[in-house]
Amino acid sequence: LHDVKDKIFLASKVLVGKAEDVRKSVETSLETLKSDKIDSMQLHGPVIERQGYDGCMPFVEELVKMRDEGLYTHIGLTGHSRFEEMYKLIDSDAFDTLLIEFGYFHKGYNTRHSNRSLANRERCVARASELDMGILAMKVMGASIFGHNAGKLVKGYDGTAVKKLPASAIRWVLNDSRIQLLNIGISVPEDLDANIRTVSADTSLSNEDRLLLASVAEQAYQQEGVTKLPVV
Repeated sequence: LHDVKDKIFLASKVLVGKAEDVRKSVETSLETLKSDKIDSMQLHGPVIERQGYDGCMPFVEELVKMRDEGLYTHIGLTGHSRFEEMYKLIDSDAFDTLLIEFGYFHKGYNTRHSNRSLANRERCVARASELDMGILAMKVMGASIFGHNAGKLVKGYDGTAVKKLPASAIRWVLNDSRIQLLNIGISVPEDLDANIRTVSADTSLSNEDRLLLASVAEQAYQQEGVTKLPVV
């Protein structure tokens, strides 16, 4: 990306087990991306899940040190769960951006959200917004629940309606004015064009969107692949 880096916002993540390895991770990103500077370096969610707030603070100190050295401009954090620990990190006011699981379907990477987790997720988004952090939503499709596999997951569901699911899921997230950017996985090239059409049109959330999301989600929550997920 070295020949287009002046036209893009470049972000990477740190995922290491010890704070003393943060620098090596950052240097590896810079080397791999052929760049002398990255726009945003993020503390990746699994670090938060394993270390908790107290364990993460030495990582944060290393990230701040390298930001001050000019290796990147912003510091972010990401995560699918452990929202109570994520909230503490947000509240430290050390971060500029938050990449958080934020979709209609209550599912993280490989877990389902408890009511307590959802309450803490809302606290994270609310506090990040209050601190004027950039808030990015991931798992917009519910980690594939509302994507191409929806027709397989929810057997016999109307094919035409299933095709409308991705756009409805996108509009649900965009309905929250605190969310500034959507990080959406692309399964096939056509997804990119479809998503651009969705965000270029009227993005207000309709009752049809709500009914479709609720109807498919109600059935998806009963599927074995979902019911066997641990609830956190």
